[in-house]
Amino acid sequence: MSKFNTYIRQINDIAAEAFKEYTAAQDAYKSAESKKNAFPRRNGLGMEYDAKSARYAADFAEAAAALDKFRKNGFYNHRKRMDEVRNAFIAEIGNAFAADPAQLDMATLELMKSGILNASEYSRLMDKAINDGNHTMARMIAQHAKAAADSTDDREDAAAFRAVAYKGNGMNGNNYIEAFDFVTSLYDRCSRNPALYSKWDELAGEVIEKF
Repeated sequence: MSKFNTYIRQINDIAAEAFKEYTAAQDAYKSAESKKNAFPRRNGLGMEYDAKSARYAADFAEAAAALDKFRKNGFYNHRKRMDEVRNAFIAEIGNAFAADPAQLDMATLELMKSGILNASEYSRLMDKAINDGNHTMARMIAQHAKAAADSTDDREDAAAFRAVAYKGNGMNGNNYIEAFDFVTSLYDRCSRNPALYSKWDELAGEVIEKF
């Protein structure tokens, strides 16, 4: 779980709220429909029956309108709230992964410039930068590892250098953005298919928990 988990939790709460509101509107519709059908409009059954029939017909019309309104706008309005959360999330990702001169390790930079490091040594430097949460150095190491891969004729060495570069290139926050957008796309998919409303936790739960 990362420090960004609070944002994906907000998305989860908004989605759960949307599905709960829809379910409540649908249950109210079904209940009102059942009562209306139990007291259809008929002549000659007395004032009390007529009053119940009219009330249940009005209740059904109100419930049907509420359900129709949510179908048209409810999921969309909740999606707009998700977009607001995403904007704040993207801003924090940008700040967290921005290059920071204070994080530069000059000794490591000089070693990489010297050209004496092999792929294994690059890999150890990358692992240290990642474990230290030093995104700036991870990106610098990735850049130098790619240059080392491009400059060698040895295919195995080149592949090893590129593996280090690939690992470092992921230290830009994009993996978090991709996971975030995956969850919101799941919401879009579920909101279009009533059969998936109850499967939200099953579909999104693991990504949210590990975010």
